[in-house]
Amino acid sequence: MKYSLLLFICLAGHSLFAQAGTDNIYGSWVKTKLTYKNGAELPDENILKYTYVKYTFESPDKMYISPYYYAIGGQYSFEINNNELVLKSYAGSILNTIRIEELGPDKLVLLQEGRDGFDDPTSLIYYFTPEPTYQSSLKLTADDIYSVTAGDTIYKENPKVYASYKGGNFLGYLTEHIGHGEVMHNKSGHIVASFIVSKAGIADSLKILQSISPEYDKYYTKAFKSARNDWKPSTLNGKIVEVVMFQEITYSTSDMMLPSYNNTSEANASFKEKNYARALYYYDEALKSIPTDKENLYNRGICKKMLGNLAGACEDWKKIKELGGSQADDLLAKYCH
Repeated sequence: MKYSLLLFICLAGHSLFAQAGTDNIYGSWVKTKLTYKNGAELPDENILKYTYVKYTFESPDKMYISPYYYAIGGQYSFEINNNELVLKSYAGSILNTIRIEELGPDKLVLLQEGRDGFDDPTSLIYYFTPEPTYQSSLKLTADDIYSVTAGDTIYKENPKVYASYKGGNFLGYLTEHIGHGEVMHNKSGHIVASFIVSKAGIADSLKILQSISPEYDKYYTKAFKSARNDWKPSTLNGKIVEVVMFQEITYSTSDMMLPSYNNTSEANASFKEKNYARALYYYDEALKSIPTDKENLYNRGICKKMLGNLAGACEDWKKIKELGGSQADDLLAKYCH
């Protein structure tokens, strides 16, 4: 998502206070709640409200920030000085600090500074829980099952059950190994694939669900096979299980990207000003160029909801689900029955 890097750098900003041993910070944390400092709920049109956030801290000084449950995310470094956690770029430049309201084995609470400092009532409080605790709170349904054969269940990837690519970002690996060829030069397309990660951590049973071209599919398959042994299998209730993973890549030409970028910029500016009618027009225009842009689908859905078109909003959020995204899951559960 285009806003991810800026979003999470900002979220990772401002000063930090630890009430418990700093060693408690190591591990992966998932955001479970976000409120204003006074406890008031954020409105639905605030995109931060439902955004998935995962922070992973590794000893001694590595930090990863991800908007996706299945990826470790971008790498940063951090240090704790005088009760402040200082977030740094990979090159060592200081980016920001965050105030920690609570830090313990089972809870991490961060305060993001508002316009008038930490005492500003618009300051945001992020509540995090360890990822294993978050996962144990999730319930699986029949929709989370891919297949059952001889009593052996294969699950669909979801925040509770998913395999991890050992390289951190499988999409990045694929685009790097496929994108350097001429196969997609000045071409556009959207590929969707599925594969099963076995209990041994082997990726197999590749299926191209939506093809770009036979030539591209060969490049994709070759890159996939080169990394088939580079997976950590999924676990459920302490047992290793098989899971089907889904992957998509979208390619856009400059002729598509430029109008999409310009229209999205106009839409986002209007969205920020709560001019939802104008924002809707420009999201419509942007999605004509790149109809699979999940961020624009999410925001257009919000615009439709704010303008009273809940059915239209649900269509956009369902499209995100069809494209393999989970950004709108909370909104779908809340409004689209």
